[in-house]
Amino acid sequence: IKGWKTPESKAEYGATKQIYKKYTDNLKSGELPIKGILKEYTQEIKDMWKENKPKAVAKVLGDSIMTLTNNLINGVATWDNSFIGRQGAITLVKSPKTWWNIAKKSMTDFYETLKGSNPEDVLMGEVFSDPDYINGNYEKAGLKFGIEEEVPAKLLERIPIVGRTFKASNIAFIDSAIRAKIGLFKIQKNIYEKTEMPLDEVVLKDIGNIVNTITARGKVGQIGSSKLVQLLLWAPKMLKADWDILTGHTFGVGLETNFARVQAAKTIFNVVVATATVAAIAEGMGATVEKDPRSSDFLQIKVGNTRFRIPFTRGMTQIVTLMARLATKSSKSSVTGKITELNSGEYGSRTMFDVGIDFLANKTTPPVGAVIDWLEGRNFAGQKPTIGSTAFGLLPIALQNFIGLKDDSSTQAVIGAFLDLFGIGSTTYKPQYKKPKPVKF
Repeated sequence: IKGWKTPESKAEYGATKQIYKKYTDNLKSGELPIKGILKEYTQEIKDMWKENKPKAVAKVLGDSIMTLTNNLINGVATWDNSFIGRQGAITLVKSPKTWWNIAKKSMTDFYETLKGSNPEDVLMGEVFSDPDYINGNYEKAGLKFGIEEEVPAKLLERIPIVGRTFKASNIAFIDSAIRAKIGLFKIQKNIYEKTEMPLDEVVLKDIGNIVNTITARGKVGQIGSSKLVQLLLWAPKMLKADWDILTGHTFGVGLETNFARVQAAKTIFNVVVATATVAAIAEGMGATVEKDPRSSDFLQIKVGNTRFRIPFTRGMTQIVTLMARLATKSSKSSVTGKITELNSGEYGSRTMFDVGIDFLANKTTPPVGAVIDWLEGRNFAGQKPTIGSTAFGLLPIALQNFIGLKDDSSTQAVIGAFLDLFGIGSTTYKPQYKKPKPVKF
């Protein structure tokens, strides 16, 4: 495990391991076409129906809802290469070299997948032949490869022609996450080894927590991983990771070693400095940056009707905005700039409870968000929802952005649409809109 005699022997071992894994996985599930999957599932339900009819009905309903939800999540959060500018943005401030390697190879993976190749097999071959994988360091650190909450289903990859684009986006995302985890893990491990202290399981676990947080994979526990939470919330692990970055893993409580606490403090320091630098440069170029944490535009760069999210902040600004509104019992409109008191007691005025509910509603999955729009009688654009607008909201966000250019084709709107392809979130809306469209998490 300390090294390979030749690069060829290392590559052969990794490739063999990946081939074996795919073979055994196919024995378990099989690479069946959609028709074959439905046939097997129907037979399973028939057998269950004979033994327990209520259980069979419950399974069909539960599986249908989860399958629909997972595929809608995958459908909305795809057709782009967003990891590098969203989940992987903090990797840039931690290790520019690691981030640049991820960015370059993600583009290659996207292109190779479109051509029909399987670059994920090559990468997993490298993972399996990595000494830190063989000796169990990655497992002890809690690093998992190939499983991402943004890609909960892959059924859309089977659609003729366009399915290849879904697959290319999914592979680019998953492979980028793998490279980020491995690169950051090795950096943290090398830093620790310089202390000449033993690299035990406690330290490895803390290093894994740091790495997972930087790559938007916060530890959510059994409740956070439950099907109910997955049904309701979009990317709960990323939400937890943003909280951990912002608070230093709940002020150090979530970590067991001082080494990890110091690294967590360095991470939020890096984020603050990088964010302040970008904001200062933007203002120097004539843009404006919202500095009032009570506004939903907090720390967003405003150019005309377009808002650009500084990528290093990820979803942390939304947490800060929630806390600021609750602490001051007031909020600031991102459209009019008017400051409104919460819990004023006036008829129709907003309350602190409303603010909390809005925060959670903005984190819901696409189908749950659509239901909320219909219940409220208005969508994120402040308009009455229709079947057409609901269907539009379930398209890939990248596609929504480009279609939206017909309403505003300004330079900043076009730039925003292209930047969003790489995870740098942007929102363009008309002045009469009450709320901007949702941001992908």
